[in-house]
Amino acid sequence: MKQLLILFFIVVFFLIENMPSCAQAAPSSEDAAKTETSFEFPQWAKDIRRADVISFGVFPFAWFVTSIIIDLDRASKQNWNADYRPWPAASQTPVPWTNDEYFRAIAAASCIAVAVAITDHIIIKIKRKKKREQEFKPDPPIIRRIQYGSSGEQEISPDSNAEYKITPPENGQVKGGG
Repeated sequence: MKQLLILFFIVVFFLIENMPSCAQAAPSSEDAAKTETSFEFPQWAKDIRRADVISFGVFPFAWFVTSIIIDLDRASKQNWNADYRPWPAASQTPVPWTNDEYFRAIAAASCIAVAVAITDHIIIKIKRKKKREQEFKPDPPIIRRIQYGSSGEQEISPDSNAEYKITPPENGQVKGGG
């Protein structure tokens, strides 16, 4: 009865917490846009949050795989005794894990989760670097071939096969380019 009462209060607390209040005016879309863009988190904080979410998301899957591997290890060491088989094929009264086995499972699952988060971080860093290099890649320089002669400057098309000689202007001044 006591547990049911505690559960009732928890459910009511969460329902009241998430219900909108009638006294509060709903913010307009312009106000919401201003508040969302008024503060930006630094990139390192976003990266830490992403790694946090990924590692906590991977942990249950890593725990599942690790527990099956530890159960298989236990069963193989006990000559595949029915009491030591892994979870799907376990007997009605399996032998419980020792504290050392729990510690190994938690440590292995945590290491796998952190390794996946670090791998994701490295992949994202490489993608950002490539994107930054593509954004700021300067255009190749434009080369104009100009021939100076008695008639002044003449632009020569780059695909012409004619031979030409570039000579400086007669008065020794180079006209400014730009």
